[in-house]
Amino acid sequence: TADTCSEHDECEWHVEDDGTAGCEDAEGDDHDDHDHDDEEHCEDFMTADTCSEHDECEWHVEDDGTAGCEDAEGDDHDDEFCTNCSCDECMPWCTTYVMNNYGYNEQDAIAWCETNDGFGGCANNCASDDDHDDDHDDEDHGGHLTFELSGLAVGSTTFTVSIMHQGHADYTSMPILVTVTEETCPVPGDLNGSGVLNVADVVYIVNYILGATELDVACGDMNNDGEINVTDVVSMVNLILADRVYTDVVDALEAKLIITEDSLSLESDGFIQGIQMTLSHNSDFEINLSDTYISEYKTHGNKTTLILVSDKSHSITNIATFNGDIKVESIHVVNQSGDVMVDQVIEISSINVNVVGPNPFNPSTQLSIAMPEAGFLSVNVYNLLGQKVATLVDNYMEANTSGHIVNFNASHLASGVYIVQAVTADNIATQKIMLMK
Repeated sequence: TADTCSEHDECEWHVEDDGTAGCEDAEGDDHDDHDHDDEEHCEDFMTADTCSEHDECEWHVEDDGTAGCEDAEGDDHDDEFCTNCSCDECMPWCTTYVMNNYGYNEQDAIAWCETNDGFGGCANNCASDDDHDDDHDDEDHGGHLTFELSGLAVGSTTFTVSIMHQGHADYTSMPILVTVTEETCPVPGDLNGSGVLNVADVVYIVNYILGATELDVACGDMNNDGEINVTDVVSMVNLILADRVYTDVVDALEAKLIITEDSLSLESDGFIQGIQMTLSHNSDFEINLSDTYISEYKTHGNKTTLILVSDKSHSITNIATFNGDIKVESIHVVNQSGDVMVDQVIEISSINVNVVGPNPFNPSTQLSIAMPEAGFLSVNVYNLLGQKVATLVDNYMEANTSGHIVNFNASHLASGVYIVQAVTADNIATQKIMLMK
């Protein structure tokens, strides 16, 4: 009844337009004149999760850190979601909100706010700023960013890269895996791990080439060709002696190996700094190397490997003297910067006389006198009666296996056969020539 209803303050008797009546909640939704405030209802929810289940409510964090569930349409919080605020205003609020209410750490909270545009997310706010803010112009970013990591231990580590702008991350990369490996050769040529390249390392690599050690010499491959040989030794020596300057050095391109009965030597068209050879020989073999900056050999059974390297003060010509029969198995010749082609091996045991001009001739021709060693040389021409008719050479001559060229003019002689005789301290060579007038 109306009387019973009126006894309760929270109730009221309501008569509709069609004449029906009933007792209703004094704050009921059915009354146009008594629209209630939902704030009392939202306040009943004590957690952020329960509050967020109701569209009409929202969880609000005050500046002093207190929080509660309030009417989403409450007048006190019309601007709480920064609907029209800038990215710089939105991000701090959103980050704090997400961290306080959902347990996110700061990095995850920033990522959530950057990528969401509902319920307080700042994606739309920041996208709008990017379109208009000169600080985010592509020209300002330069297209590419580089950075350097130092002091990392050997192993693998995962990083993420964040580009920060005014307190928030404009961009956070996918995980970047960085693997740090130990540098194999911090100092090229440093074979003993001392941290510097010196003579000890040269001794180390020479012993390896000669087969005297099997220690690791990977850092001795100075030209990175996958091989350890005299080329690498020359490179190491030149680094060690870098303060020595020889301006008149012209590198050789070709060389000839000269083998006599008891010596090994080189003839070349320029500077030779290093030689590596392997010889096979009989059991009574003996060898004496020429004196150079590096001059070493090692014999294993019937094979000997030798290496000579100059300090650039002179080119290598004389290699060694020896006793016994030998065969050259391999030879590697280098100048100060690379390989030199050895185009032929000449075996010569004594002087040799050859006619390189016309024969028969009239009235002149040319002779070649090959000498394996330097020394005094006498070249004379005799008739068939043994009489000397001309002297062509009678002085000291340098070794020349290609042959010294000697001219012979016989315009004063009669036609006939003549004998050319070349004489050194311990060898004689002869050659017949015919003059036809």
